[in-house]
Amino acid sequence: MNIKKSMFYFAVSGAVVIALVLFFLFNNLGNTPGVVYTHDNRVSDAHAAPAQAETPPLIAVYITGAINSPGVYEVERGTRITDIIGMAGGATDDADLEAVNLSRRASDEEHIIVPRIGESLPAAASPAGPLTVNINTATREQLMQLPGVGEVTAGAIISYREQHGGFAATFEITNVHRIGERTFERLEPYITVD
Repeated sequence: MNIKKSMFYFAVSGAVVIALVLFFLFNNLGNTPGVVYTHDNRVSDAHAAPAQAETPPLIAVYITGAINSPGVYEVERGTRITDIIGMAGGATDDADLEAVNLSRRASDEEHIIVPRIGESLPAAASPAGPLTVNINTATREQLMQLPGVGEVTAGAIISYREQHGGFAATFEITNVHRIGERTFERLEPYITVD
């Protein structure tokens, strides 16, 4: 009788031990150190460096005129003129900020000139000024103020926007006959679609 009881207790104890081992084994399987299980069952290394957010490319702009620290500045693409003026030490007391489109985004290799009060600058020399042309609304005469745009090209721009409902982005002007990527690079600082 004692042997049967001993065997029974031994069997029950063994079953309990096996059950506990299996419980801990399966319970910790999903928590392996260094491994992260995502909601869609993908596995990633918890010690790996977190994915870096892609940094926007930098562009170089040259800013001169009525500002405190003229020079070439590297800025993120899409930076507005007002922010670049701030980076350049701000405008001087005699700056004519009414003549500058402060909300416009700068483009690579652009020369921004902040004029002084009473100073007039030609359109080609003042991409930061009010002579930025909206290619969706500009008249033929306004388009002809752009560098390298004559009467024929201005007419082609107007025809294209009438046929296609306007330009969604400035780069789309390269779809116009006679305007390639090199011409676009020359026009980019002076055009907008806003």
